[in-house]
Amino acid sequence: MRRMKRTILVIGAALALGAVVAPLEPAHAEGITRVRGTVKDINGKPLPKVKLYFEAVNIKKRVGPVTTNKEGVFVIATLD
Repeated sequence: MRRMKRTILVIGAALALGAVVAPLEPAHAEGITRVRGTVKDINGKPLPKVKLYFEAVNIKKRVGPVTTNKEGVFVIATLD
């Protein structure tokens, strides 16, 4: 149950962040890209051991899971 709440919270946070960032400028990357970030709850505390998946929109490809460390930080070194 706790894992499900954490997953729902991460999805909600990602959607909220997307709603804030999306109107500013569309993001795109060419070639190989590195992605890093921090997953936090609504109180700003880092969430450890959260599994993240990355999906390509135009080609049905899924990368992951990438798991956050104890500080809630994740890094994926090569994403094309």
